[in-house]
Amino acid sequence: RLEPISFNELGFAILWGRGDVDAALTQYNKALQLNPEFSQTHFLLADLYLKERQIHRAMPYLENMEKTIEPQSPTVYGLLGHHYALAGRDDKARRILSLLLERMESEHVPAAAIAYLHLGLGDYDEAVEWLNTAYEERDSSLVWLKKYWAYDVLRDDARFQNLVARMNFPDQ
Repeated sequence: RLEPISFNELGFAILWGRGDVDAALTQYNKALQLNPEFSQTHFLLADLYLKERQIHRAMPYLENMEKTIEPQSPTVYGLLGHHYALAGRDDKARRILSLLLERMESEHVPAAAIAYLHLGLGDYDEAVEWLNTAYEERDSSLVWLKKYWAYDVLRDDARFQNLVARMNFPDQ
């Protein structure tokens, strides 16, 4: 029996492997049919629509994700804030940023979570600083530096290029 995460993974693989948006959407919708409240599916749909610059289509998924997300996951919470910023909801993004910075006083919050927020808000200098901290933390989410579309705004930045070089990714 397939779970929603199986359809999400298949959709993700199709999207990033072949770039087939329609086929990925089909898989994500199958996941929603199995569990309409599965926050990962809402994240993936919001991410896809933001990548395609279809903000109006991303918003319902962001709002649903916010209702179902586990706030205990700072990285996912940071991505939610990143997406809100890209959707023009800087107020929500800054609220999440404040909450995560406050949490840093009492618990570990991955630097990448803070970097995502700054990236979405257009604070690129701050984003790069936090990504370098994430590198020092050996944050596994940095495996997406070369491919994830949200980093495209930093591709020409020498500091970002240096970070990618330090990651020592294998050639494709």
